[in-house]
Amino acid sequence: MTGRDLSSSKSPHAQVPLVASSSSMTSHPTSNQHHPHTFTRQADGIYLEISQTHAIHSAAVMATSTSDQPITNGVHAAPSKPLELAFTLPSNPHTKLHLQLTVHATTILLFVTTTTPENSSQATPLGSFVYALPDRYNPSQPLSTAVYSITHTLDFTQRLAKLLARKTGRACYVGNSASFRDSVQGGTVEEEMEAFGAIVKVVMGEIGKADG
Repeated sequence: MTGRDLSSSKSPHAQVPLVASSSSMTSHPTSNQHHPHTFTRQADGIYLEISQTHAIHSAAVMATSTSDQPITNGVHAAPSKPLELAFTLPSNPHTKLHLQLTVHATTILLFVTTTTPENSSQATPLGSFVYALPDRYNPSQPLSTAVYSITHTLDFTQRLAKLLARKTGRACYVGNSASFRDSVQGGTVEEEMEAFGAIVKVVMGEIGKADG
């Protein structure tokens, strides 16, 4: 999953500092005439690129809180549509992070990958896929299992799945094929941690909106 590239690589928002903001999330139409259904939205200093059709669905989900839709055994809740997001980090404008997030009342499904101008048209490798579940007896240490593992992406995927499970209290399925080897510093620990923090911030923000 690479997601749809929603802006050109020369986006004017690529250099915006990744800093916390006390202001509420804002949105405004983009001036890019090639993508009339695309707009950017600022979330705590991160400029997200999101398709208008998905944004409309997200707003609809906001209007109906999952807490107002109790889950009964044997009854399925209304299906949620995936939300596709893309953004770059201030220290690494060459690499774009792509997220596909689906928020359900009891589960979270997230796919993460990266693209660069050189490989944006290439197929994305599968990467690792991890399932994490909150532990009711030890909430600070969620349980996890690797459904599919690739050595260089497994640790990042496990940490992301377990953290989201702990923060949301839901079962989380996370697929990740992100690569930072083409980053400015070649994929250092600092670059990975910056990306990890940004992903968590964006995902938790979207989950908060979906939950109302």
